[in-house]
Amino acid sequence: VCMQQTLNTTHRQLPLQACFNSRDLGGISNQAGRNIKTQLLLRADDLSSLSTADVAYLCELPLHTVIDFRSTLEQNHKPDILPDSCQRHLHLDILSGNMEVYMQQMKDSSANARAIMFEIYRDLVLNPQSQQQYRQFFNVLQQEPQGSLLFHCSAGKDRTGIATALILEALGVERDCIMQDYLLSNPYLISKYSHLFEAYPHAYDFLTVSEDFLQHAWDLIDKQHGTVERYLTEVLHIDLPLMQNLYLEA
Repeated sequence: VCMQQTLNTTHRQLPLQACFNSRDLGGISNQAGRNIKTQLLLRADDLSSLSTADVAYLCELPLHTVIDFRSTLEQNHKPDILPDSCQRHLHLDILSGNMEVYMQQMKDSSANARAIMFEIYRDLVLNPQSQQQYRQFFNVLQQEPQGSLLFHCSAGKDRTGIATALILEALGVERDCIMQDYLLSNPYLISKYSHLFEAYPHAYDFLTVSEDFLQHAWDLIDKQHGTVERYLTEVLHIDLPLMQNLYLEA
């Protein structure tokens, strides 16, 4: 079931010209066979280059809330372009200090990219500041949707990838499906970052996602909290029945 539905992504990819790694979580089925409602939860990379057509599309949805996981430095460098329909623009800076360090390391050809990525994923799920920001994120998600909610970072793969994996876990989606959706970032990122792959061939692992990274996060959560469900409810304060009620079709 999972193979069919998550790999058939043409209907889930957002029709944005200037956003490479963007898609709707709608249409993914959970283990009980219930689908996530469409046009409510959208994930993306940065929104700094949106075209007039892109903005018009987001306005039509309508896009109501944008949550930006980037650091202030990243935001100042590439500010979001937002449609008039956006009533709420939240900045939940995940890994602020570390992200600058990681970007510097990416440019160093002697850096061990895989080891650094494992460190990033550890920070994403276990660092108290990251947990605090994800807690605020889920606090917003647990309010009655007023329109589409879009969350993003720079590449839409790690900070956004973990946010998506946690949402899908909360909605009862199977692990295989969560992993497939996570790995879908790669084909999009390869076109987004083709210039960087040439400039920094050693940085492939920085610019893509790998099954090992998400698995590492899951393993750390299990080790520290026993189960992902306990992590979702006790650390991130997610009301699972409420989330399922808000975002799953009947």
